[in-house]
Amino acid sequence: MRGEPPKLASGLRQLDLVYLDDVIDGFVRAMVLPNLEGQCIDLGSGQAISVREVVESISRLMETSIQPAWGEIEDRPSDSTTRTADIRRAEDVLGWKPKTTLAAGLSRTIEWFRSQALISSIALLSCC
Repeated sequence: MRGEPPKLASGLRQLDLVYLDDVIDGFVRAMVLPNLEGQCIDLGSGQAISVREVVESISRLMETSIQPAWGEIEDRPSDSTTRTADIRRAEDVLGWKPKTTLAAGLSRTIEWFRSQALISSIALLSCC
């Protein structure tokens, strides 16, 4: 949003991303069901996606020509670890699965950041 290319690692790390509102829905469902204390239930998308794919999706959604500077930062040792949520138990016990697609979640997040930048700009103009 600043018009600068982000400096990133290789982008090969795989992540399981899930939209926050979906996680909150899962928490609320777990909170109201009896006898779940101490049990482990994964909340996630159940799918791995690379950081590179996420960044490319964000670039498309933002309609920017700015190219990330891949490899400018070293990968962390933990970047080779991939863990995806096994959401079968969440579906069986909570009747939960994520509703928000990655594209929809990224779009909402981008719009939120844009609105915050606009709010900050308005606040700066009104104070001066």
